[in-house]
Amino acid sequence: MTDLVYYDDTIEDDGYAALSQSMQYSNVLFGDYYRTLLGEALRCGYFDKEFGDASRRDLGNALASLITEFTGGESTSVLQDTANELFASILYNLDVRLMFESSHSKALALIAEKDVPELYYEGQKLVERLVVESVGLLVKARSTRIAVSDKSYDAMLDGEIKSWIYRYDKRFFAHRTRRSSGYQTCLGCGRLRGILYVKKYLENLIAENKYVNKFDPDAIGELCFDYALARGNEYNNTGSNVFSLVLLNQTVRYISGEEDRDVVLRSHNVRDAVRRLRKLQDGEMRSLVADALAFITDDAYVSKCSNTIWRRIDEAVKNNRLKEIVSVGHDNI
Repeated sequence: MTDLVYYDDTIEDDGYAALSQSMQYSNVLFGDYYRTLLGEALRCGYFDKEFGDASRRDLGNALASLITEFTGGESTSVLQDTANELFASILYNLDVRLMFESSHSKALALIAEKDVPELYYEGQKLVERLVVESVGLLVKARSTRIAVSDKSYDAMLDGEIKSWIYRYDKRFFAHRTRRSSGYQTCLGCGRLRGILYVKKYLENLIAENKYVNKFDPDAIGELCFDYALARGNEYNNTGSNVFSLVLLNQTVRYISGEEDRDVVLRSHNVRDAVRRLRKLQDGEMRSLVADALAFITDDAYVSKCSNTIWRRIDEAVKNNRLKEIVSVGHDNI
């Protein structure tokens, strides 16, 4: 499947080239992609008023049709809140279809080429495909699960995600996202909603499982146990993303001068890291964290976590709480 890459690619066609110079892409919102992209194109004069009016009529007809389906053919009207939700579901399907073009210019070309009903139908098919792919990702996430006892992780992997997928209403409420999980991935899912959110969550989780599983399960189990113990939690309640904990331990160990890839952290490592970090400006600290991660591994997912890890370390150092975000063996505290 094509990845969702949000960028405006190089445009060779004269019409698109002229448009790209006048478009203000800051006005285009991925949470409301179809409408804001169309609105910006109308503002720039790429589409005329007649085209805009026709698109709005098509959206109105699509909503009327979905309301009829929602009520089982018994009514052509619903409460305003319900109508808003159904309309958001229609827009979500349109957004998904356009996002898979992976550039603003290609999405605009698609809007020009196809009317709303056709885009909506194709968006529905993509959403259905994403649901099937998410089921496959769930199976993979479970088969690569981390061998550690953690209540939030287990609850998420054994129940919550399955519930997300199988209770997902791809027809009437495709835009909705259940974010009840107490176990968040390091990178998060940004502004994604609906099944796109679930798919990204699972992709992140699989990447994190893969990395953590490179280490001795007993070492990871001890790391999580010590972290829970230091915070007064139950032995199986880490209270943190396990992958992030491993990465923070490795990063702090490297910054302290231990140039290896071990996850074990001693108290002196924290002290040495704090002394070094306090001498650095924000830009220098950010660069050091990036260097640490590059030394630790060439894993692409880990590289993407650089800013997240840097922010956590930066905040902890400024508040004299670095030891609180890492796991130090209980016999070394």
